[in-house]
Amino acid sequence: MSTSTLYFENGVASVSIDRAACVHLTYYTGKHMAEDLLEVLQHTGYLLQRRQWHWLLEDQRRLTPLTTEQQLVVARYWQEQARHLSQPLCVAVVQAQNVFARLTAAALRHSLQAAPITYSLFADMEAASTWLRTQASSSQFSL
Repeated sequence: MSTSTLYFENGVASVSIDRAACVHLTYYTGKHMAEDLLEVLQHTGYLLQRRQWHWLLEDQRRLTPLTTEQQLVVARYWQEQARHLSQPLCVAVVQAQNVFARLTAAALRHSLQAAPITYSLFADMEAASTWLRTQASSSQFSL
């Protein structure tokens, strides 16, 4: 039985509302347009703001390497979003299987070091979900 409800989907990813009070972002394999990536980010950010959640579960297992343009789109988006956060965003990342995708994702996280975003990296979904629940339960905005 699924614990999440699909909110938005395009060729880049799906954005779901998880019953554990987090947004679940699942990336798909393939070459993607920067505009489609931005659309996914906008829906993700909208859900986080609308529900006043600060927990994001990012499944990057099928992610392909991000282009420089895509990295810039993501960095700009989250730098702008960070200005509107009432508390840091906790992101549990299930890392990509593709080593080059992991490298571009690491470069992106490095570019966002100044933003109030806490990343924790995992090899599997269960560990990522457990960490995210722990973060949420220790927060003043707990589940």
